[in-house]
Amino acid sequence: MNKSLLTLACLSCTLSTPSLAGDMRFGVGLSYATGINDVVDYYEENLEREGYEVDATAFPLGVSHTGHYQFDSGMRLGYGVGPGFVISGDIDHFELPLQANVGYTFAPSASTSPYIFAGPTVHFLDGDHVSADTATGAIIGVGIEFARNSTVSYVLEIAKDTTKVDFEQVTYGYYSSYINGYYYSNAYIDSEKQSIETYDTVVSFRVLF
Repeated sequence: MNKSLLTLACLSCTLSTPSLAGDMRFGVGLSYATGINDVVDYYEENLEREGYEVDATAFPLGVSHTGHYQFDSGMRLGYGVGPGFVISGDIDHFELPLQANVGYTFAPSASTSPYIFAGPTVHFLDGDHVSADTATGAIIGVGIEFARNSTVSYVLEIAKDTTKVDFEQVTYGYYSSYINGYYYSNAYIDSEKQSIETYDTVVSFRVLF
């Protein structure tokens, strides 16, 4: 009798526990960020204005890594790293974003399914004229995953990153003044700030494992 009651109790607990079974997937691929070209243009315009001949190289295609846990209900929790970018030459600029997101897969049991996601993002920064080490914003995106029921699947994704990076251009100069028959030379410092969405639209292709 006691054994029967114990068996029924265990079965009842099993049936009453909600199913949270899911799948953890990790991805790596290439991402193209449209805003990187605006960063290069900013540096070039400022340096050319100061009389320098600028030689800057930036290829706005970088490696990105993602991970997400897919619940059977369609909900998903994820993170993303990258794409990281380095601008080299007469200009030095480094940027690497890190994001956390929540999303929804519309057909979690299908082989092919669209999905959406959104969340906060922080960009880690270093370089000329960058006024802070980090910048924060938000990211929202849509994508489609192929071969979801296979060990290896594929993702096409487009996202909008609202993070704005503040740049500060400091210019040093001199001016002359004539007072009581004498010329005086004076130094001045001028500061100009500009905010740029350094990533803006990000298009990605990744392989998921």
